[in-house]
Amino acid sequence: MKPDVLVIHCGTLYLDHVTTYLKNWGVNFTVELPFNHIESNYDALMKRIKDNYDALIYAGGTIPGKISKDVRMWSAKLIRELDIPFLGICLGHIMLGFAYGPYGPSTGFWRYPNDRKGITEVSFNKEFPLAPGRDSLTVYQHHERTLTHIPKCLESYGSSLFSKIEAIKHKEEQKYSVQFHAEVTKDENGDPIDGHIVIDNFLRRV
Repeated sequence: MKPDVLVIHCGTLYLDHVTTYLKNWGVNFTVELPFNHIESNYDALMKRIKDNYDALIYAGGTIPGKISKDVRMWSAKLIRELDIPFLGICLGHIMLGFAYGPYGPSTGFWRYPNDRKGITEVSFNKEFPLAPGRDSLTVYQHHERTLTHIPKCLESYGSSLFSKIEAIKHKEEQKYSVQFHAEVTKDENGDPIDGHIVIDNFLRRV
């Protein structure tokens, strides 16, 4: 049976990459913007998730300033209450850290003055469950925020020159995230890169 995947994003530039990748895998998926559910539809959305979806991917994007706090709190509640596998990508990575820990430049989060963008190598200090047998991955980065530390219920697996926390997992639940854009499969020259291995192994677990 094909899994049903819900994709939540905040206006990511790479949504087409995510949906194309899921189409190539042959999974069923639905795309949602969180902004539509902040006020009164949260309970209805959670019921729909529990009744219809096998996994959730929280992709990247930028939260509008006026509702930034609301989206962060909404996202944290959603992630904590999920009982299906979760994969956070870029902003979704930040949200997984925020869901279980502190949030702010002086605590668990840092904003760069400029975008961090380009190809880099992520090195793993232990085997990341979504990249078994790999001690590194060549990946594409595009972000202006990064986690600086995480709470005890999460475990850090990898780092790069762009971020010291590139891949994390909840110690007891199937909740994973990566700072890099795992959905991007080629570099600027069209040569293959291998961050997509993370999505492959996530979908295999689903």
